[in-house]
Amino acid sequence: MRPDIEHLHAHALELMAVGPLWKGLKDDRLCNFAPEDAHQLNEEVLGVLEAIRDDQPRLRNVFHASDLPLPRASHTDKPKITDTAHT
Repeated sequence: MRPDIEHLHAHALELMAVGPLWKGLKDDRLCNFAPEDAHQLNEEVLGVLEAIRDDQPRLRNVFHASDLPLPRASHTDKPKITDTAHT
């Protein structure tokens, strides 16, 4: 049995749930932020994402704006934003 393969456009905006979130961050929270280096930018972005992580209505709206279903998490999942610069 062979899987069906469906071609997706390079930028399938209706399937990019985080697109509106990043646009909002760039246009609002980070628009006048001028980091001295990549590390400072990373720290600022991680701080903003940590604050958004607890804003469940906003995150639900991000998914409702896309054609994707809401993600389902088990009761054991612990969402965590990791700093990949130190790995």
